[in-house]
Amino acid sequence: MKDQVIPGIKGYKGREERFIAATIALDFNTLYHEFLPFIPSQPGHILDLGAGIGKDAYAFTLMGHTVTAVEPLDSFREEGQRRYASVNMEWIDDGLPFLHKLEGRAGNMILYWTPVYGITSIKQNRIWPC
Repeated sequence: MKDQVIPGIKGYKGREERFIAATIALDFNTLYHEFLPFIPSQPGHILDLGAGIGKDAYAFTLMGHTVTAVEPLDSFREEGQRRYASVNMEWIDDGLPFLHKLEGRAGNMILYWTPVYGITSIKQNRIWPC
């Protein structure tokens, strides 16, 4: 996306290195201890929207899942591709609110923590009309 201006990524510009360092310092199991029981136990396909450097996506691959990591910020996506090159993880350069490059794809689980913070409720209704 060549870092096009997506509302949710504005705050990262100029702070990417600090975010990457902070992400690396977080322990997956500690961070998600309450969420872990909801992760499918059978290997499946997980879509990680706003994957950042792919640390969570990497943890899912270690659990046996295939992962599509979607990240619009070039610096995060490139760091993740470098850092986790040894695992079978697909990276897609795309972002909310539309995710055009994901059309026709499905997953057993969709992970989206941070991306929804930069999206207004009107746009969220377009993405998830419920």
